[in-house]
Amino acid sequence: MARDRSDNVTGCRDNPLNSNVNNGAEINSGADGVVVTGNHANKNAVDGIVVGAISKARIAGNTLTGNGDTGLFLFDLLNSVVTGNCLSRNGTGLDLDFGQNGSTGNTISHNNASNNVTGILVDHASHNAVVDNVSNANQGAPGDGGGVIVIGATGNTLTGNVAAHNLDVGIGVFDDVPGDSAGNRLAHNVADYNAAHGIDVVSGTISGGGNSAHHNTPLPNCVGITCS
Repeated sequence: MARDRSDNVTGCRDNPLNSNVNNGAEINSGADGVVVTGNHANKNAVDGIVVGAISKARIAGNTLTGNGDTGLFLFDLLNSVVTGNCLSRNGTGLDLDFGQNGSTGNTISHNNASNNVTGILVDHASHNAVVDNVSNANQGAPGDGGGVIVIGATGNTLTGNVAAHNLDVGIGVFDDVPGDSAGNRLAHNVADYNAAHGIDVVSGTISGGGNSAHHNTPLPNCVGITCS
C-alpha cells in the first residue's frame, strides 16, 4: 500500500508499508475521521505515513522506522489524536506541520520518538497539546535536532514530556521571525543529560510549573523558563 488518497477512507490498519520509493502511505483530503492504526512503515525513501488536510483522525499504535525524511508527517490536521506511535531512526520522528491552512486542536500524546535526527517537531502549528511523549537520544547536530521542538507557533501546551540524552536541546521553543512563538505553555516536562540546554524557550513562553532539567551541557540547564 504505497499511497491511499480515497475520498471514502475509513481506516488504514495493520498494513506493512515498507521500502517504497516515496511514502509508505498517504491519507488526505476527504478522509475525515480516518483511523490509522497498527501499521508498520519502514525504510521508505521519504516519509513513513503522511496524514493531512483532514479532521478528527485517530493515528495510533503505528511503528515507523528508518524512513528517509519523517516517520509520521502531519499537515493541515484538525482536532485529531496522535497517540502510542513508535518512531525511530527517521530524519524526524513526528512532524506536525502548518501545511497550507494550519494544524490545530490536535493532541500528540504517549508517543516514543527516540533515536531519530529530531524527535518531535511542531512546525508553525498552533494551539495543540503535546503530552506525555518520550523523545530521547535523538542524534541531530546542534541546530538540526533535539527532543521536542516548537518553531514559529503559539498557544501550544507541552506537558509531561521527557527529553533526555539528545545531541541538541531537550525541549526547545524558538521563533521563526521575532515574536511568533509567544504564548506556548510548558508544565511538568523533564529534560536531562542533553548536549545543549535542557529546556530553551523564547520570551513570552508561559511556565505552568514543575519543569525539571539536570546534567545538561552547556549550563544553564534551562533558558527562558524556571526549572527545578
